[in-house]
Amino acid sequence: MRLWCVDPSKMCRKHLLDEHLAVHTLIGRVVKNLTMTGYIQKGLVEVHNLVSRHDQIVAEFVVRGWKHNTPLTEEVLDKLKAAASAGVVDVAASIRTLSERCEECRKLLGETG
Repeated sequence: MRLWCVDPSKMCRKHLLDEHLAVHTLIGRVVKNLTMTGYIQKGLVEVHNLVSRHDQIVAEFVVRGWKHNTPLTEEVLDKLKAAASAGVVDVAASIRTLSERCEECRKLLGETG
C-alpha cells in the first residue's frame, strides 16, 4: 500500500484505482490512531497530503467519467486536520517504478522504456 503522488492523468486505470483505495485505507489508519511509522520511513505516504491527494484522484475520476461513491465525511476531515504532518513520497522514484511495472502507465507518463 502506497501513494504514488504522480499526476493522476498519467496513471492507468488499475494504478489510479489502487491508489484511491490506498488513500482511504491510510486515512482509516490515521482516524483510528494506528501507527504510520513504517509507511512514513519507507517514503510511501505523506500523511499531511492525504486529503489533497484524494481530491486530485477524485478530480481525475470526473475527467474520466467515473463515479466516486466514497467521499470523505466532515468527521474524517476534522480528524485528519489534527494529524501530524509527516512523510515524503519521492515522485521521481514513483514515476520510475510505475514505468517499470506497467506498460500503460509508461505510455501515459511518456517514458520510453
